[in-house]
Amino acid sequence: MTPCSGLAVAENGGTDDLFRVGWWADFHAASASRGDRPAVVDAHGAVSWAELAARVHRVAESLHRAGLGRGDVVVTAMHNGRECIELTLACARIGAVIAPVSYRQVPRELRHVIELARPRLLVADRDLADVVAEASAGAAHRVVLVGDDGPGGYAALTTGSGTAPAEPAGPLPVPGPTDPLWFAFTGGTTGRPKACVGRHRTLLLNWLLTSQEFPITGDDVLLLCAPYYHSQAFMFTMHHLMVGGTVVVQRGFDPAEALAEIARSRVSVLVMAPTLYEMLLDAPAAATADLSSVRTMVTAGAPLRTSTKERIQATFPHGGLHEYYGSTEIGFATILPPVDQRRKTRCVGRPFFGMTVAVVDADGRELPPGEVGEVGKRGLMIAPEYLGDPEATRAQFRPGGWMTAGDLGYADEEGYVHLVDRTKDVIISGGANVYATEVEDVIALHPDVREVAVVGVPDRRWGELVKAVVVARPGSGLTGPDVQAHCAAQLSGAKRPRLVELRDDLPKNPVGKVEKSALRSGHWAEHT
Repeated sequence: MTPCSGLAVAENGGTDDLFRVGWWADFHAASASRGDRPAVVDAHGAVSWAELAARVHRVAESLHRAGLGRGDVVVTAMHNGRECIELTLACARIGAVIAPVSYRQVPRELRHVIELARPRLLVADRDLADVVAEASAGAAHRVVLVGDDGPGGYAALTTGSGTAPAEPAGPLPVPGPTDPLWFAFTGGTTGRPKACVGRHRTLLLNWLLTSQEFPITGDDVLLLCAPYYHSQAFMFTMHHLMVGGTVVVQRGFDPAEALAEIARSRVSVLVMAPTLYEMLLDAPAAATADLSSVRTMVTAGAPLRTSTKERIQATFPHGGLHEYYGSTEIGFATILPPVDQRRKTRCVGRPFFGMTVAVVDADGRELPPGEVGEVGKRGLMIAPEYLGDPEATRAQFRPGGWMTAGDLGYADEEGYVHLVDRTKDVIISGGANVYATEVEDVIALHPDVREVAVVGVPDRRWGELVKAVVVARPGSGLTGPDVQAHCAAQLSGAKRPRLVELRDDLPKNPVGKVEKSALRSGHWAEHT
């Protein structure tokens, strides 16, 4: 099949062309107004849409000549770079599955990914060669290293000959709309990571709905600074490629460099977890940086505290803040647009376009406004199935067809959803439910508190007690009794932290989420 001026032409003349994600670069390259514009900018420079289309075609040819086709898996373990985007589009072009995983994984963790995904190819940064070799021992897949300019390295893939046998493999395979495109690995905070399966049609429909809710167009410049293997970064990067915008790639998040890049590349779209926004705002250069180009800001993945929201709005006066709620499995569930930011506090918004969202009880019955239950969604999901794990897939669904990410909340009289806590983060003290986010919100109001995380720790009498782990602002002299006195005036007895630990920082994953399991582990090691 050869590219044409638009999307590729399907042999059956049907509508499956709509799902040809792998031909996006060709489509934009053929545009008189867009072909020469930058599609991707990274540390190596800018790549135009025409250049990206050619590179994707050569990588797809290399993969195909190496024997990969529909359903074959390519695992990637690398920092952000143009290679992430090229491999994703190349896999989409031949019906292969892209499976990005963390570059921080140790051999045991990567081995689990290999056993579950069974890749034909593993692409990794060159400095991970030893980790990959140990994790791959005895496995049948090939390994390609980014940064290796030899015949077996990634550079050879971009010539159309990498890992290729002597004979051509014939025409490229054509993916179908229900073929898997993406394996999204969960963080594994409740056990071994699972692989969520995202399919061509489902993903494309999600990206089309993204255009409905977020004012992002082909004239925008997106800063990719969160890890590409995380679902939020992956989804918004792919959406940006779909609309024909420019993606500026930061190898890894660095607040000072991100601020400089925003000014240098006139970045107009930021998509980050709340913690990354906080790190950006705390950087010394934030006070003087030129942020006038930013017009759309998106955040999700963790609670956005009111104080952080106010700082974002003050620092980016020309940008509209969009907060959404969802997960890798269920996709977008709710959205709080800029117009509602100041009138709705501690709120994640109304149902996303085309979705049905409700707060339900254990039997799937919708609860009245103000009553706390589990937040459920019906409608288009992103990746509602786990690879090879039908039991875990079924566990996500509640009676009535509601799919849940395990979060508790309530709906107000206008139908806007307010999150209370994650089911697993609720602290049960003396039979009373204590929502960690409520305690965190109160502690965060103390002027000397920079960060806080609240967890439950075991207690023989009460079952659990509230513990606050606090990072104080430098030079403040904050003490544990100071935090407890602050809480005593604003929280009832069971909600007040009986234990306060001061730390220099909180454990976080690369996306910026606080890893509460690490804060709990030492306390629960000897308890069931």
